[in-house]
Amino acid sequence: MWLRFRGGKGVATAGGVFSVLSPIATLAGVAIFLVVAWWTRYISAGSIAASLTLVPLLYVMAAPPSTMIGASLAMVLILYRHRGNVVRLNDGTERRFGQR
Repeated sequence: MWLRFRGGKGVATAGGVFSVLSPIATLAGVAIFLVVAWWTRYISAGSIAASLTLVPLLYVMAAPPSTMIGASLAMVLILYRHRGNVVRLNDGTERRFGQR
């Protein structure tokens, strides 16, 4: 309510949680987010890319199963919540970073 029901809080919260559970994998996920968001100018594309890559990164880094399960659930939730963004990306109507 205080943030006017705008997006971004879920991905940021997940990033904070996983920065404690697996800082190196999260740092790599943040780097992927930044590169994709900068390259495409779509924050939603960066969020989706970061969420899709966190689970494989955790697997490669031999994270505990509970962390991988939590990351998998977060990924599914993030993808579900971004379904409208995916439709707008496909339609070419998604707002780019900096657009009003």
